[in-house]
Order: sequence, then structure tokens, then C-alpha cells
Amino acid sequence: VTEQEAPRHESPKAAAAESPPRAERRGGKAKQAAAPPEIVQEDLSQPSAWEDDWEGLLTITGSVLRMRCAGIGLQNEDLKDLFHFLRRKRVSLQEAGRSGLRLAVLDLSDNPSIGDAGIVKWLRAFLRDWPEVDRLMLYRTSVGDGSLPTLAEWMATGEPCEIHLSDLYRGLSHGAVL
Repeated sequence: VTEQEAPRHESPKAAAAESPPRAERRGGKAKQAAAPPEIVQEDLSQPSAWEDDWEGLLTITGSVLRMRCAGIGLQNEDLKDLFHFLRRKRVSLQEAGRSGLRLAVLDLSDNPSIGDAGIVKWLRAFLRDWPEVDRLMLYRTSVGDGSLPTLAEWMATGEPCEIHLSDLYRGLSHGAVL
């Protein structure tokens, strides 16, 4: 099954999240990064297009953040806006005097339209910028072999405690895993 053919699972929030990326659904245009993800410069003074929606999915307890986006119909390009929001949130918390911030949970599970393109383009840059993520949940997505170098690079930092990759729509090949 390719990313384009991945089955879509409806949830109350996913019903509103059809086809175009979130920025386009809000009347904006999805923007393409002009540079590779590792050198993209963001204007963190500007809120993300879906700031209020992301805020409702984030819980903060002390210096521990949990972002739970399971089953909300995310697509690859939506990750750009999500990670922009998380970077802004980290900066605002640091400016408020909080230190040692960790993202205990980054749950992107049950979003079949997230695949290798989103992981390589957007998650890689995010994890290079903020590797302190304890649990990354990617089960029931369309992640495949193309995501493994990104995940391996992050795992080599020693930061992750858990990575969930079960029930993938594309699956992983034996050769890519070894």
C-alpha cells in the first residue's frame, strides 16, 4: 500500500481534516521548505496556522510535555505546522523560566496519511532541534523503510525510551531493518 493508497480512519476530529493540509483548509497555502530540513529557519514570532487546535492536544506538567495527535487525520504537510507550534511553545516556556523541558510523548499514531515524506522532511528537523522526546508513537501510520535512517539517527542520540512502529500500513522490509 502506498502513502496515497493508505486507508483513512475517521474520528470526530478526522472528519473535519479531509484532503488538503491544514494550512490550506484554513484558507492559507501549504508552503514548501526552501532549504533542507536541517537548515530551515523558522520565524517563531508568528503563530502556527492551527495554534488553538494544537494547544488542545498538548498537556504540560512541570517541565514535561505530552503531545497527543492520535487519529486526528494528520497528513505529512501538517507536521510542519505541528512542529512549528511545539518549537514556539518550548521558547515561550523557556522565556517563562522553565528549563529541562522534555517531550515525554509525541503521539502521531493512527494517522495513515503520515509516511516517509513527513518523517524525513519534518520530523527529522524537529528531532535534531529537540531530541529530548521519550516516547514516539508512529503505529498505524504509513511509515516505511524511508523513515528508518531518520529514526536511527535520533535513536543514536540516546534520548528515546520507546518507539512504537506496530501495525504499519506500508510495513518495513527485512533488509531495511537490519
